[in-house]
Amino acid sequence: MKQLDKNDFRYVAHKMELERVRYIVTSYLRTRLKKIEKYTKYILIEEDSRDEEHKRLSEEETQFAREFQGGINSHFNQVALQYMPPNLQSTDEKQMIVRPNLLSHIYLKAKKDVSSVIVGADDEEVDLVAGSQHIIPYQLISDLVLSGKAQLI
Repeated sequence: MKQLDKNDFRYVAHKMELERVRYIVTSYLRTRLKKIEKYTKYILIEEDSRDEEHKRLSEEETQFAREFQGGINSHFNQVALQYMPPNLQSTDEKQMIVRPNLLSHIYLKAKKDVSSVIVGADDEEVDLVAGSQHIIPYQLISDLVLSGKAQLI
């Protein structure tokens, strides 16, 4: 782009494409941070239980989640807990965990052929053909996503 004239159509097209890519990446990161903020405790517990090679968050995201959780706890204590009677000031951490709905349906694209994937409560089986797209509850195919046999769309 540095070699092109700023009035050249190719320069304008490349610049628009770069802005589009920047918008998509920013939107993706914003969505990821919203999910980290919404499910902070759940994510931190899950990350702590994984070994180093299977971590799903970057170091920066983990640091953000820990700081965010600390800020939420501090705010909750300053705004509400300190004004409650002593017998109500203790909280059960397990009850405060917001968990994602793993049974929600997701869009899936098969990267490899997978036979006999059970979908639904009635044990219906579906064969995933490489390149095919499906709408399936996440919990039923989470292992395929983690193994790289399928990807979320």
